[in-house]
Parts: sequence; structure tokens; C-alpha cells
Amino acid sequence: EDPYGVVLWPAAQAVARELVALTDGSGEPLLRSGSVLLELGAGTGLCSIAAASVGATALATDYRPEPLELIERATASNSERLGKALAVTTSIFDICDEAATLPPADVVAAADVLYFASTGRALARRCVQALRSGTRLVVIGDCDRPGRGAFLEELVAEGVSPSAARFQDVSGWTAG
Repeated sequence: EDPYGVVLWPAAQAVARELVALTDGSGEPLLRSGSVLLELGAGTGLCSIAAASVGATALATDYRPEPLELIERATASNSERLGKALAVTTSIFDICDEAATLPPADVVAAADVLYFASTGRALARRCVQALRSGTRLVVIGDCDRPGRGAFLEELVAEGVSPSAARFQDVSGWTAG
């Protein structure tokens, strides 16, 4: 009935592709052995699996257990297919639960989670929280969902520069 954790949405594909291509200031891959990715609202876990495939440790989170069970199975399948263990763990985490502690990470990613204004505002607060706690980069993918405006407005309310609170088109992908 709820397809969020079983459908591979285009935003996840775009974010996963961007994550594995990220480099630091010296041109080295940002996600590599020793780095940690936190995926919020992981759904199918594609971003976590992609990050782990290039050597990072990934924590895939979602607010429901069903997607996390599927991610564990997908991680095992991909580990077997790639011939190496992928470092993906899963955990229940609801971005809207203000009392829940945000896990630390070098990079935070979320793809296609802006379905409601309330979720958009909560995700924006979590992104700012992560950056203030030492996260180097936040990557959010969205296909123009209803919570996108609230996400951008909340970023600005949290002190993010309006010029930085924006979405950038990704080559080969369109919103909608």
C-alpha cells in the first residue's frame, strides 16, 4: 500500500550517482574508506549501497522497519554480486522526531522525502543540525514534491543563505 520503501525513485538514482562522484578539495573521493554516509529516509537504500560500494560506511535510516529489512537484503545481495562486504547498517530514525539524536556523519543524504511541508521543515532542521555538528556536505534530491518550498524556507529560517538554499539541476534528470 505504501510504496516509499519499495520503489526506486529517480531522485535516489540522481543522488547516488552524485555521491559516488563527490571529491574533496584535493580531488580525492569524499566517500571512501573511513568516511561515513548517513542516509535519511532511505527507502530502498540505494544511496547507502552506492556509498558503501566505493568504500564508505553507511547508515541507512527510515521511520519504518519494512524498508530497512529490504535494505539489509539488498546489501547482502549486492555484497555477493560485488564480491566484497558492503558496510551498510540500518536503524529506525524519524527525522520529524525532534527528541531523536541525529547520528554523526561526514556526508548526509536524502532522496525524495519532501512529500509534506512538515517533513520538508524537519529535514531542513536536520540538515542544518548535521552541518553544525561537523558534517562536511549534505546532498538532497527531490523531484519537486509538495514539501520542497517548506524545506527551502526552513533552511533560510535556520540561517542558511538564500543563495545556498536552492536545488541544482542534475544533468540528465528533470523534476516532476
